[in-house]
Amino acid sequence: MARPARVFNFATQRPHTTSIMGLSQTVQLTRLGKIHLGIKKASSKNAECKKKNHPSEPICMYCSYPVQTDYFVFGGPGDYPPGIHEALVKEYGEKPKSLQFYFPTENRALVFPHALKFYKGPRLWCRGDNQTATRIDEKTGGQFSVNCPCEHLGAGCAPRASLMIALYKVKVSGVFQLDTGSIHNIIRTNSFMNEIAGDPAHPETTHQSLLRRISYVPLTLSLIPQQIMTPGPEGKAVTKPLWVFTFDGDGRQAAMLRQRDAISALLPGQPEMAALPPAPDDRRDDVRDATGPTLDGKPLTPPDEAIEGDVIDGETGEVLQEAVKDAPGPEPDPKAPPYDRSVPVEAPAQGEVPFPEAEKPAAEGTPPPPPTYPWTNKLPQDAGSIVQTVNAIKSRDEFDAFKAAIEPILAEKVKPGMRKAVENVITEKQAELY
Repeated sequence: MARPARVFNFATQRPHTTSIMGLSQTVQLTRLGKIHLGIKKASSKNAECKKKNHPSEPICMYCSYPVQTDYFVFGGPGDYPPGIHEALVKEYGEKPKSLQFYFPTENRALVFPHALKFYKGPRLWCRGDNQTATRIDEKTGGQFSVNCPCEHLGAGCAPRASLMIALYKVKVSGVFQLDTGSIHNIIRTNSFMNEIAGDPAHPETTHQSLLRRISYVPLTLSLIPQQIMTPGPEGKAVTKPLWVFTFDGDGRQAAMLRQRDAISALLPGQPEMAALPPAPDDRRDDVRDATGPTLDGKPLTPPDEAIEGDVIDGETGEVLQEAVKDAPGPEPDPKAPPYDRSVPVEAPAQGEVPFPEAEKPAAEGTPPPPPTYPWTNKLPQDAGSIVQTVNAIKSRDEFDAFKAAIEPILAEKVKPGMRKAVENVITEKQAELY
């Protein structure tokens, strides 16, 4: 049987696919390894479990339990890319209590993901946000949604978070992961992010924050023992090492980070500024008493005097340049009649104004026109725009005019919950200007 001829369609171009919907949009940070908050100790089942399951290893996840430490615990050399473990120990030591780091992105879902999680062995069985949870069907392996929380909360299900930080003194690219199940650490991390960059749910708080950003800002994470109360009706006071975040810069460095690229502040030294040319020295001894003007420390020479007469070559007698003579004007005509001033001058044609009148000054007592500002033609209508406009005001007159113009909008269009925050911003600006 003859093979049918293949027909090529050169008119219609085949679409060029470069991404996969639902997969290409999934991104994650490059993880270099984990930094732990404790160590594992052998449990009472260790001897039996080691004999049956792992005779060559001292402990496993089924015959050990975690013990929290007051220092950060690095993994072994095999837990990191080549050279990273040695660099960690060289920079921070074997048992560091503080780490210098920065967040590599402004996306808080990437640098600090946290949720209610339930693990069955090493597998994440259920994950939720206190409203809806995604659970794995153990029979089919598929996923389905359930209400959250459920009966497993507190019985295997608990809050768990992962902090992704870049240790720029060791590696400027890639992140290290620190896992925690402490509610106090989760609250402290979210609160510190809001303190330095504002709350993403309320954009107007960004302008009131310290740095207006979280990414590429040099920070320090420390483990400091603090006293807390255990949960439950019979809570007891216990001492636990908790996370403490600090920004170690001063006010000048904070202002610098708000106005220029933050990553350059991580580098040693100060940025070099282009030097201006040196100012001319007009105070030298030889020109200090000069009566005329000076430039670069030397007196200015007067212009050459005008040449009088012809310029003649002394050897040849040739005239090199003739003297400039005043051109004679026209001589009066003796036959012309004398000028009669009694003859009236013709009026200019309609629309022709040979001598326009000067503008008359404003009459006394007439008020000057009110000044115009960037917000004069379009007043802000929401809380965020009002806060931005208040922060941009530089003078008292503009502040008084804006405050009087914005009062009806505050009373009618801004919600009561946000009105108090806007009024606080206006009060702070008034204290700054007055």
